[in-house]
Amino acid sequence: MLAALRRQDPAIWRRHAPDWEQAQRDYAEHGYCVGQGDWHSDVHAVAVPMRTRVDGQTLVFNCGVPVTRLRAGDLRGRIAPRLRTLVARVEKMLERQNDDA
Repeated sequence: MLAALRRQDPAIWRRHAPDWEQAQRDYAEHGYCVGQGDWHSDVHAVAVPMRTRVDGQTLVFNCGVPVTRLRAGDLRGRIAPRLRTLVARVEKMLERQNDDA
């Protein structure tokens, strides 16, 4: 998807490339990506993709929080781990469902 964007809109690619590169590093290291004001300046968010595809699609769970509701370290220290746990539980449920089918 990023390669297609790079070809289709080089200006947007150049403007956001450092953010996307950081997101890839975060995902590789932590299993999630964060956005701090990228979509709305007053909202920070974390996203965790499922490894298990559903009907051929990759689902991504995310949680956005107004910055006024966050304390220092909450996004990575509290919210991201909980979201990762939620995704892992959903993946286990789907695996059991597929095993029963």
